[in-house]
Amino acid sequence: MRMEITGHHVEITDSMRAYVVQKFEKLERHFPRAIHAHVVLQIEKERMKAEARISLGRGDVFADAEDDNMYTAVDQLIDKLDRQITKHKERLADRYRKESDKPPSITKPDPEFNHFQPHLSDLLAPERILCRSDVASKKCALEELARLLAQSDETLSPGKIFDCLLARERLSNTGIGNGVAMPHGYLENNKRMVGACIQLRHSIDFDAEDGKPVDLAFSILLPADHRDRCLGHLSGFARMLDDRALKSRLRRMRDPRKMLQLLADHERKHPPSHSILSSPLLNARVGSG
Repeated sequence: MRMEITGHHVEITDSMRAYVVQKFEKLERHFPRAIHAHVVLQIEKERMKAEARISLGRGDVFADAEDDNMYTAVDQLIDKLDRQITKHKERLADRYRKESDKPPSITKPDPEFNHFQPHLSDLLAPERILCRSDVASKKCALEELARLLAQSDETLSPGKIFDCLLARERLSNTGIGNGVAMPHGYLENNKRMVGACIQLRHSIDFDAEDGKPVDLAFSILLPADHRDRCLGHLSGFARMLDDRALKSRLRRMRDPRKMLQLLADHERKHPPSHSILSSPLLNARVGSG
């Protein structure tokens, strides 16, 4: 856990800092890999007050407590945070359950949708690949990807695409591990799959399940009317991007056209599989959001 402890009108002694850190370790069982806590200890009207905001990657949790004794206030704060995080996880679980319980949509075949070939390289274009990007945060990365995706169609709005990607991230992160992320989202009235890619100069925190920062992000915009068909394609893309040698070469590329050609060559030699059930990545990191 990353922690920031500050004091207002109170000195944070080494023993107090150690006590706070020890107590907050109790909360790591909920989200062990990627949480950030900002703790403020202060004196208000001769009362000791402790408050904290915890960023979970899927929302924030805030609580405060006060007592005549600062150590007791910290104990009460931890108990409140523990209950709030538990409720937060239950709400997330309910949301996932409702999504998974939805009956599969039945739609008429859309000939426009059937025109694409399910290769990642076919969804990209040189103008939608950015090498050596200087974006410094997950939010900025999503904004940049939304801007690139919008270039594929003048009817697409970067703002709507960003909202679509962000909504998916709030359900669960799309970091697929080992420095790669695949932000994606389903957009109403969108008839085809479109992709964009940014290669980062410096890795950024993407709340990935393995805790590793991300330096390659492939974003896919999907048609909302064809969720079931798209799941297998997402799964296949995720498996392909788990190839260590491919990722190493992608990270060294400095030319979008050469980067696109590398992907195309790889896919010709290793045709992607589209079986939904065979992907261990599907349930955790891509799919039903």
